[in-house]
Amino acid sequence: TFDKEKTEWTFILLGKNISEELETKCNQPDREFGHFSFGKVNIYVKLWDRLLDEAEARHKYIIDRLNFKISKQDEGIEYIKNKYSTIFEDIEKRKEEKILKIKEKASA
Repeated sequence: TFDKEKTEWTFILLGKNISEELETKCNQPDREFGHFSFGKVNIYVKLWDRLLDEAEARHKYIIDRLNFKISKQDEGIEYIKNKYSTIFEDIEKRKEEKILKIKEKASA
């Protein structure tokens, strides 16, 4: 058995997209995007495109800080893009859709 009083739970929901209603609930000014807390239970709703963007930003920051040069970086990126092409295609499609929505709202 475990000590129920001291135990905390963290759940992560990772997906390609979410409904507009859930996105509104996830995007609150007083907390990280997608973070819901219920006592000792923390739930994080994460999207692949945001997760990959965050990882890319952290990677760039580290590379810049270390002044590190990777000679085969392009090969590695191409390998990942080919291996997980459906995820990258979906991410690019969602980015294009978001840009179109922004342009539509701006012209309305």
